[in-house]
Amino acid sequence: MNSIIIGIVAWWLSEGNGIPQTIKWWLKIKRIWYKEVVIQNIRTVSERRIKPLDCPLCMGWWIGLIYTYLQTNNCLYSFTIGVLSSCVAILISKLMRKI
Repeated sequence: MNSIIIGIVAWWLSEGNGIPQTIKWWLKIKRIWYKEVVIQNIRTVSERRIKPLDCPLCMGWWIGLIYTYLQTNNCLYSFTIGVLSSCVAILISKLMRKI
């Protein structure tokens, strides 16, 4: 049950609320965190990723790992919940993109 809740929270923090997208947009506008790409002598600016903030897999892993380790101090259990919450976050992300 913890892994499902952590997966939902991880998806919401990384894709559901729009905060990482706003941060990336601001950094791209200010030209702080961007990448210039040249294709056929045309320069374009593309945004970089802010892992783990914009990745549900990474966010689920780290939230699950840290939360359960602080609750139980059991490394194997923390690892398991981290993996399961990452899988749940990815499933929710794919499901929400289809809707």
